[in-house]
Amino acid sequence: MSPKHYSRVVRFQSATQHKAAGTRDLIEIAYDCGFNDQSHFIKDFRQFSGYTPKEYFWREAEGTQHLSTPMLL
Repeated sequence: MSPKHYSRVVRFQSATQHKAAGTRDLIEIAYDCGFNDQSHFIKDFRQFSGYTPKEYFWREAEGTQHLSTPMLL
């Protein structure tokens, strides 16, 4: 795994932890996790989860029930 890909995975995992914490402000999540803009935030979410951030955080996306515990790499 390249360093860039690894940093994207870590950034995505960090963002998913906001769901467990109950955070719903997508702009706050994006900037807290180091995304520079909305397009990168959306692109990474679609690539790693199959959902847009809105679908992921505002609906119960299939397969996200286990995210109340930290994910390990």
